[in-house]
Amino acid sequence: MSTRWQKVDKLVEAALDLKASERKAFLDRACFGDDDLRKEIEALIAANEQAEQNDFLGEPPVELFNNLSLPNKRSLFSKQLLQHTTVKAIKKKIEQKAIYRASLLTIVAVLLLLFVVNIISNISQHYSQQAIKSIEVQKVKKLHSLNYWAMLQRYDNRQQPKGKAIRLTSITGQTYANKGDGITLHFVSKESGYLYVFNQSIKAQEQENSNIYSVLFPTPSVNNGVAHLTSGKEVSTREGVFEEEEATERIWIIWTVREDLGLRDIIERAKQGEVIGSDMQLLDTYIETRKNQKVKTEVDYEKAMMNLIFDSEEMIYAIDITYVG
Repeated sequence: MSTRWQKVDKLVEAALDLKASERKAFLDRACFGDDDLRKEIEALIAANEQAEQNDFLGEPPVELFNNLSLPNKRSLFSKQLLQHTTVKAIKKKIEQKAIYRASLLTIVAVLLLLFVVNIISNISQHYSQQAIKSIEVQKVKKLHSLNYWAMLQRYDNRQQPKGKAIRLTSITGQTYANKGDGITLHFVSKESGYLYVFNQSIKAQEQENSNIYSVLFPTPSVNNGVAHLTSGKEVSTREGVFEEEEATERIWIIWTVREDLGLRDIIERAKQGEVIGSDMQLLDTYIETRKNQKVKTEVDYEKAMMNLIFDSEEMIYAIDITYVG
């Protein structure tokens, strides 16, 4: 490449890097006193701009240069320079498009990644919620059980035991006994919890006697007054003796996962095992609001005991014992 060609090539590239509004002042300085040089550079700039606008990859627009009024002696030289310059412009255009496509692909890849991450997050959240629901369902459906049986002791007129106590295999909703009999309930829980057992005199209730409830478990002499049950450990109530000629005693069995502070306070305020005063209404309300809970009963004849099965964290179950004189 000749010295003049190199000069023209550099001036064209420098002019193309400038804004259109800045090129006139640049050419005034670079081509001062050489009008042919200026016309040649302007022609090359114009051809380059047309090449960029047309975005072609074929032959450069030499015909545009042929239409320009340039000195004949540089016609061939200028055509060659025009081809060289316009091809460079096209290569530059291709490079710019490659950069644009690469940037576009990067943006698309990032958006796709965010989309996939969002889908994975939604799926994870869905299965997390399903897992939580499953755990909650399992928690609700967890079955609790409480085993119990009764020991019946008969007494003579002098309140002396008549023989050994009899183990009652089945003691459910309605059980019959004789005047003077004493019954003790025994319990074994398969898990730790709290047990409260009250005796309610139905006959006393009909007579509006204030002392209709008595505490069978826990008492100071039974389990040291503590309602807590240890898994697998047997506990028993104090004995209830039937003294009336004819009556029905209702025994309320209450089991809870956590200690019930209200029932604890009622038991602590009881006098000689009898629930008194406003505590009777509190106990009435407690029982009334929970007595319809579903409790399944099963008889284990092999172990001679009853099994109460329930799915709530508190259970209340009633046994009516009717005795005759």
